[in-house]
Amino acid sequence: MRKSFWHHVPIVRLLLPFAFGIGIGMFWTAPTNVSIGALVTLLLFVAIAFFLFRSYKLRWVFGLLVNILLFVFGICLYQLRNTHPPHHFSKIQFDSLYVLVNEPLTQKSHAYKTIGIVKGATEKGSNRVASGTLLLYIDPRLPKEQFGYGTLIKIPANIIAPVQPPLNPDEFNYKRYLAFKHIAHQAYLQSGYAIKVNGFYGIRGLHAVYKLQVFFKQTLQYYLGTQNEVGVAQALLYGDDDAISQETMQAYANTGTLHVLAVSGMHVGLIFGLLLLLTSPIAQTGTPKKIKLLCICLCLWGYSVICGFSPSILRATVMFSFLIVGQIFETKSSSYNTLAASALVLLCANCNMLANVGFQLSYLAVLGIVFFQPIIQTWLTPVTWLGKQIWSITAVSIAAQLITFPIGLLYFHQFPNCFLFSNLLIIPLTTIILYGILILLACCWWPLVAGWLGAILTWLIQFTNQLVSWVESIPYAYVGGLHISIVESILWYLLIGGCTIWFWKKNKAGLWTMLAVSILLSGQHLVKRLHQWEQHRFIVFAVGNNTAAQYIKGRSSIFWINNDIDTNLSAISFQVKQHQWRSGLKPVAINVLDSNWTHIQVGQTSWVFTGSCMPTKPIKATYAIVTQHMHPKAISLLQVDTFIVNKSYRKDALNKLRKEVFPAAVYELTTQGAWQWFAPK
Repeated sequence: MRKSFWHHVPIVRLLLPFAFGIGIGMFWTAPTNVSIGALVTLLLFVAIAFFLFRSYKLRWVFGLLVNILLFVFGICLYQLRNTHPPHHFSKIQFDSLYVLVNEPLTQKSHAYKTIGIVKGATEKGSNRVASGTLLLYIDPRLPKEQFGYGTLIKIPANIIAPVQPPLNPDEFNYKRYLAFKHIAHQAYLQSGYAIKVNGFYGIRGLHAVYKLQVFFKQTLQYYLGTQNEVGVAQALLYGDDDAISQETMQAYANTGTLHVLAVSGMHVGLIFGLLLLLTSPIAQTGTPKKIKLLCICLCLWGYSVICGFSPSILRATVMFSFLIVGQIFETKSSSYNTLAASALVLLCANCNMLANVGFQLSYLAVLGIVFFQPIIQTWLTPVTWLGKQIWSITAVSIAAQLITFPIGLLYFHQFPNCFLFSNLLIIPLTTIILYGILILLACCWWPLVAGWLGAILTWLIQFTNQLVSWVESIPYAYVGGLHISIVESILWYLLIGGCTIWFWKKNKAGLWTMLAVSILLSGQHLVKRLHQWEQHRFIVFAVGNNTAAQYIKGRSSIFWINNDIDTNLSAISFQVKQHQWRSGLKPVAINVLDSNWTHIQVGQTSWVFTGSCMPTKPIKATYAIVTQHMHPKAISLLQVDTFIVNKSYRKDALNKLRKEVFPAAVYELTTQGAWQWFAPK
């Protein structure tokens, strides 16, 4: 009897219910004892079924129980890994924490940032056990060298605060993003708030890796020069993109080539190919071949250590390791099994990886390449060597983009229309640059050769960046502002699956799936558009010390910002852009607030933006949007029901304002989030 596809991929069948269980565990929680009890009960049922249901007709019972067991195991694993132990610092009383700096400092706009691991606590002068992880921001005026990896610092409890949830509608949920890394608190260190404990408390091996990265960075800075070129080189080599300008990063994202700056399977594949070339003189059979493959495997893991074990590099390294182990033991396995095995290992080690965007994109891209690329490759048969290489890159790009674009729309809200053209140009160039960087580092002891090579690489990186910018400038090179929900992304994947089944297998189930999903997507889009045409509201965004407000009616709107913000909204785009996309708004009309008082009337409701000049007569409105500190005389001339204030009012000033305007209410954007008014229906 001919076996189906599923019989050849047993690890895929194990991975699917396990991953689904982890995903359910992220959104639904049950008491831990209930989950563990269900897991033990199912384990007992599986053991009984193994002995009782051995006949061919009843084997499905055992298979069903195993799938349910793996599903429940995924839920339990997620709950156990994300439950704080009793000695977590958030569950105990403490005066201060001993925190280990666990990563090198990265430069952000207003501070240095790193991750801190709690190693202990003090309470009333006594030491006690404590654990946990927190985000550390360090005042840039403090010496950076004092807070390197392995430094132990004592932090007072009063500067430790929970990470705040998003304050604006549809804003990126940074709190949830950090929660998947087991981080829920943060601290801002200024002079006098942190006491350094003498000695080194990190891992010596990891410290050596970070020192090696510093050596790479210094070498690249010496031979490449400008920060942007060094940033691209670092990103290609070990995934550090902190030094790349925001404009360059956005250009790569808009052209669909951002993956070349995130160390992933492509980079590991290039390193793997280079190692195979360097070890080609070693015999291809017998013990020497096995030793060669083992050395290549160790080198790949060494490279992943240098890259900081990012999810994409781990996925690629684990997958290549499975391939190498298969060659060592001379066994053949399906590519799907190898891919699933690497995912299973990583999820067992860290189930939160399932929520990582890089993990999702990485696995989906490889899955698309493994499945679709051989099919697409048959569409054309080039004769020349160059034609074959061009078509090979094109087929890989189509396959990867086909299966990742719903996730791209969900997370990045854009689609690169020129991805075929840009990948065809950028992938070969970045391959040459990566190999050139490796040669430069190997020859850095020879200044003459390294100098010439550095000049060539600088020119190549500048040329590549200019090429990416040129592709981005092509009209309709990308479509931005596309907002879809999780449900819509799932529907898109069902549509891709239906199309694949119909066009590949000519199965009517695929055709019916296509039709049903197309109707659902159309209906979803229609409902969304109707909701957008019916919307009528006024919103004041929480944007720190700045002021940003918007009146929305249908898909049209008017935006007000203070004159401290650039009129292209770049200063506050992080807080407001996703809300604009989800609301389906047309290009926004922007009004810049000046020193005058601005009054808006909608039906029986009115708003006034306060100005710096003194009003000459009493002002009556429903709401006052306070753009800056007001003079007591100006407050006395205001007759409003609610004052909406931004971060410019500190705690003491805010308490004083509450007393001055009583009985009017005071709405604080910084703590309460964006304020919204909805028109009565």
